[in-house]
Order: sequence, then structure tokens, then C-alpha cells
Amino acid sequence: MKALLTVLVSPRATFERIRDQGGHFAAPFVTVLVVAALTVLLTMPLVMHQLEQAGNEMAAVMDDAVVKSVTIASSYVTAVLAQAVSIFIAGLLLMIINLIVRGEAGYMQLVKVALFSGVPGLINGLLVGVLVRVMGPADAMGVSISLADALPETEGFLRGLAALVNPFTIWGLALMVIGTAVMARKPTKQVGVWLVSGWLLLQLLFIWIGSAFGAFSNLNA
Repeated sequence: MKALLTVLVSPRATFERIRDQGGHFAAPFVTVLVVAALTVLLTMPLVMHQLEQAGNEMAAVMDDAVVKSVTIASSYVTAVLAQAVSIFIAGLLLMIINLIVRGEAGYMQLVKVALFSGVPGLINGLLVGVLVRVMGPADAMGVSISLADALPETEGFLRGLAALVNPFTIWGLALMVIGTAVMARKPTKQVGVWLVSGWLLLQLLFIWIGSAFGAFSNLNA
């Protein structure tokens, strides 16, 4: 549990301790899932606001109260499952980096790197949740705590790129590079070049798909 905090200020020492001592998974993993659920709780007013704005199609065949109940339940389940699955998928992607640099890391070691490097992202989510509660859902719409907040565009490729300039995203990426280098027992610079390059390619792909899908939806609206 303590490692979830120390990784933020002493990442190399924390990852070395995790590598050498083993463990450090079950309790941090459960804690991360609980925080993910807490984030949903904080941002639920925003979810409800978006549901009302969209005029959810389910309302045509289901009672409004049922729609809200389904939305709330699915939000919690989706957030927790997505958080859990993303950690193990990230571990697989880091394993590819480990193979490229001919590192010595094991899969579960890299799953732990993915787990602990996600802490800044959790902090980001909690901050957004607090903003939703303080500002109200209408004013908090579109707030991402990134460079994207300074753009007039609400969607599109440019906004997606700007959203990458987020202090918590960059912080988490730095932790992932350090953690992978420690587990692989390879120089941080060598791991960083491959990891950051791969991360950028994936992000650009997701942004392009998202913007293309958004443009297609607008054409058919």
C-alpha cells in the first residue's frame, strides 16, 4: 500500500524494492479498483447530465428511473473492469518493449509497473471528479486538465493531440519508463526511446480513429 505513494516521489527506489521483494500486487490492485469506483461516484452528476443532454434512446422503451439505474450500475462495472483489464493489457505491451531491449523482466513484474504507473491517472480522475462536484456538471463538461482545455474545439484530431499534454499523463508515462527499465535491468534512456515511441504511435492511432468516427457520426446526424 505504501508503495502507491512512494512511487510518486521515489519511483526508482520503489520499483527496485518491488522487483527485489516480490509481492506488492493484491492490496494495491484492489485499492486502484476502489479509487476507480470512487472516481465514478464523484463524476456521476456529469454522467447523468450527459444522459439528459443526449436524450438516451433507452428512454423510449424503458422507464426513466430504470434508465438511470442501468446507467449508474454500468458506469461502475465498466470503470472497474476497464481499469483491471487495462493493467494486464499494458503489462503485455510492456513485455514487447522488454523483448525488444532484451530485458530480464517477467510479465507480472511489468503488470506491477502498469499498476503503479497508473497512479497519476487516478489522481487526475479524482481531481476531475472534485471539479464536477464544485463547478457543477454543466460547467465541468469537457474539462480534462490538459492543453485541450485551452482550445475552442470540443472534438477532433487537434483536440486529441492537445489532450496528450497533460501533466498527469506525462507523469504516468515517466513512471512507466522508469519502472520498465528497473524490471528489465536496462538503461532508462534505451527503454524510454522505445516505450515513448510506441506510446505515441498508439495514442495517435486512437486519436485518429476517434476523430474519424466523430466525423462519420456528424455526417450521419
